[in-house]
Amino acid sequence: PNRSMPADPHPTPGALLLGDAFNMRHPLTGGGMTVALSDIVLIRDLLRPLCDLHDSSTLCKYLESFYTLRKPVASTINTLAGALYKVFCASPDKARQEMRNACFDYLSLGG
Repeated sequence: PNRSMPADPHPTPGALLLGDAFNMRHPLTGGGMTVALSDIVLIRDLLRPLCDLHDSSTLCKYLESFYTLRKPVASTINTLAGALYKVFCASPDKARQEMRNACFDYLSLGG
């Protein structure tokens, strides 16, 4: 499965993977879109000082830190999605059933 294939940046001139295209997470939380939007903000901020986006060597230097800077948001979203999946997946565990019920109660309040 994809979850056993960790993301490994392979810089390719003219292409940049964002959100789920770079590393997947369980779709339960819709976190791929959150990570993609966060990635876009990072890219915008990293590229803002550049005058020429056609200068690929300078562009690559500016993007070197992207993969490190995205990790806090991406890993937090991945952890949340994985934890919620474990709560909501089928299990005879009574504690998990209580957590599911508590989550549904919370979500029914609009949370």
